[in-house]
Amino acid sequence: QQRLQKRYPAVWKTDLAAVYLASSYHLLKQDAEANRLIQAPYNELIKPRPAQLPWSYAYYYDPLIADAQTLYLIEKNFPALAAKVPEATLMRIIEPIQQGRYNTLSAALTMLALSDLPQGQAKPDGLSLLQSATKTGADANADAVFQPFGDVNGAVLTGNLAPDSTQMRFSYAPKEGATAPAWYSLSQAGYDRVQPVKTIKDGLEIVREYTDESGKPIQKVALGQTIDVHISLRALGDRAVGDVAIVDILPGGFEVVSNPPPSPSDQDSSTDQSADDDTDSTLANDPLAQPGSDMDVSYVEPREDRVLIYAMANRDVQQYIYRIRPTNTGRFVIPPEYAASMYDRTLRAYTPGEGALTVVSPGDDVLAPVAPKEASNKHQE
Repeated sequence: QQRLQKRYPAVWKTDLAAVYLASSYHLLKQDAEANRLIQAPYNELIKPRPAQLPWSYAYYYDPLIADAQTLYLIEKNFPALAAKVPEATLMRIIEPIQQGRYNTLSAALTMLALSDLPQGQAKPDGLSLLQSATKTGADANADAVFQPFGDVNGAVLTGNLAPDSTQMRFSYAPKEGATAPAWYSLSQAGYDRVQPVKTIKDGLEIVREYTDESGKPIQKVALGQTIDVHISLRALGDRAVGDVAIVDILPGGFEVVSNPPPSPSDQDSSTDQSADDDTDSTLANDPLAQPGSDMDVSYVEPREDRVLIYAMANRDVQQYIYRIRPTNTGRFVIPPEYAASMYDRTLRAYTPGEGALTVVSPGDDVLAPVAPKEASNKHQE
């Protein structure tokens, strides 16, 4: 507390650090100090705010993460204050979820906060979910019959829609004329029946290209021949984007070619190299990267049908190069390429797959190289 006061005297008392400090005092049975410290963060939590606030994510912190953690800790340690949280504050915490401004961390914290609300503020009693299915045959023109579904789990009512459901309703039968706010979320899982065909450049841009070992783009390859995969990534905004996940799906019938492990002599010589040579160091520790790779990569995970790359997107175009080889002959459709920020859902890029790679038996003629695709040089406006 003394260090916070010395370094951040103007801001720490309304920061999340004060909430954790007050909660710690409460656990230590020092309730007078705990109640004094929690008052400023509580007032900050319930204070009306402008409709449009600047939104940014950095170091596992954003407005939703801060609000959800504050509310959760107040509920756990200061239930009397939690019972006074106004409905408008709860609505404000929900708004980023409605706008898609959430990630795995903020979503989990929000669920903790809303699930642990005092029972006086969250009563699923009287709330029910109903669904109806499509009618066929002689009953096609009959009125829809709604059947209740779902179970109460704490302050949350959850249920699974049947595959043939076409309508859903929410029903609330309050006791003694009482009313209460309620929120709903509908999630859907599965695969797209139709592959998206439009390129997406929301703050990021990604391009992939297949070439031979000399760097010439190709459409035809001999069985067993290795080819290079060039992935180009950049940020389109005014700053770099960290924690970007790239999903590079392999064409069917291809496998990843890993770099051979370094020999003992190479390991001995690498200890004598300068620590300033970042490129060589990255290549030495990366199981896939080939010479020419300059992307700021933090981790690479090769899988059976794809390669996952976790990297930083800079404003300049940077490349990651690795190798694949075919294991079967035939014509294999080129899959799409996808990249997204792991913690800011508004930043994403998608490039549809175009064309196919043809794999022929060794000795067959290989088509001439095709014109290369390049990332655009102008920032998106």
